Amino acid sequence: MRNDEPWNVPRIINYNLNFIEKDYKRSIVQPYFAKTKGTDNLSLFEEDSDVEVSFIEYLEKAKQVKWWFKNGGQDGSYFAVPYVENGQDKPFYLDFVVMLNDGRLGLFDTKGGIYAKTAKERAEGLAEYIATENKKTKNLFGGIVLKDKNSWRFNDSKKYAYNSNDLKDWKFLDLNNSKAY
Repeated sequence: MRNDEPWNVPRIINYNLNFIEKDYKRSIVQPYFAKTKGTDNLSLFEEDSDVEVSFIEYLEKAKQVKWWFKNGGQDGSYFAVPYVENGQDKPFYLDFVVMLNDGRLGLFDTKGGIYAKTAKERAEGLAEYIATENKKTKNLFGGIVLKDKNSWRFNDSKKYAYNSNDLKDWKFLDLNNSKAY
């Protein structure tokens, strides 16, 4: 599966009554609407998880973040990278696209607990996509991101592994520093 069309943040996103407005200043989509618990299971949006909300709060305060976009899923309007699972090409709709003040673009998917363990194929697809695009003069970085105590860490390895007791291969994500990451 390949999509060679350049992706852009959607100009219009349609919401319904299962969404509430949030006061997030750095969301590139203004105003930002978060999905609430509701009976609408057909939505392209999931309710923001606790780890996503925590990451948004971090992005809102981080000095090097120019803007961020909370990605949707299952639609050509949203950003996906290719990955292979069980021999099949699939789209990976990662959670966040983050523009830094220095022009770098971060691609992140938040994970916690068991979900960090099951992210191997998607994480490796994202790492491969970033490496390929950077050869074409893009300025990308990112990976699977998780909260570790009071820090955010991300894994951008081409061979992904998660062990909650051993995060030595996970980089610290410091978006407050001009030498971020």
